Amino acid sequence: MPFHSQIEPCILEALCKGYDLGAPRKSTPLNGTRNRNYLVRSERGKWFVRHRYAGYAQLDRVRFDHEALRFLNAHGIPVVPPLPSADGNSFTICDDTVWEVYPFIEGVPMREGMHGLVKELGAAIASFHEAARHLPLRYNKLAPRGETAFDGLRIRVLRSNSLSGA
Repeated sequence: MPFHSQIEPCILEALCKGYDLGAPRKSTPLNGTRNRNYLVRSERGKWFVRHRYAGYAQLDRVRFDHEALRFLNAHGIPVVPPLPSADGNSFTICDDTVWEVYPFIEGVPMREGMHGLVKELGAAIASFHEAARHLPLRYNKLAPRGETAFDGLRIRVLRSNSLSGA
């Protein structure tokens, strides 16, 4: 069960109005990240709405993330930039918190035996990294992530190899 509840009605109304989503019908919490993510249903469809985690909500960081998405999208990478609001911004501030709205994209969970999908995913990740190498913008992460911090990754690989007898 997600750790957060539905979007407060006044914020949901403001988001639906500000992004021209039509009348709100329902918001459902989604799992996943440090952000609070929601599936919002409105009279105009389904939307992915993100309430950004405070550590990632600095406006220069938000603008960087959105510029990176637009750059990747313009270079053929299948990422979805956030919707622009009525005032032209790619985010909204409600009650001192940052919100983003994206089209909702249906997907399927990965399951054992989906070899073709895994190959497609690998090719897509490689394309993403190749395009991102040319992104002219830079922004430092809050802290090194475990899967990308070289020393941490090296220790995990060595530990895994010793446990498997390799």
